Amino acid sequence: MQNLAASLLLFVGMITTSFAVTYSVNPGSTYGPISYSTGNEQSLAVMVPSGTSKLTIQTWGGSGDADLYFKASGPATRTSYTLSSTGSSTTETITVNNPTSGWNYFTIYAYSNYSGLYFNASLAQAPVARVAT
Repeated sequence: MQNLAASLLLFVGMITTSFAVTYSVNPGSTYGPISYSTGNEQSLAVMVPSGTSKLTIQTWGGSGDADLYFKASGPATRTSYTLSSTGSSTTETITVNNPTSGWNYFTIYAYSNYSGLYFNASLAQAPVARVAT
């Protein structure tokens, strides 16, 4: 068996397991406060329905320095991502226009110790054109 841990991706309820635990989040819900020490990260995923025009991921609050990484096609890491927000505080935002439907992944990385951080992911649906009758 080739490195089963590397190739296995299980969806069990609200938890996705690969190398580390990846938790799924509900769009529009706020999570936190969370705290991590330098070099640690939290991998997360959000389910994006078809027809979504915008996905916005935000972190804020507390103290320290947390960075945000995004990737639609699989877990985001500091070396494998498509978008990032790496300011010098806990306030980070990534906006994805016309995101891919299905699971989209983001990681909150502790560039330095942080505490009291909150985060959320929000979705905007494309407007539906209505034809007057």
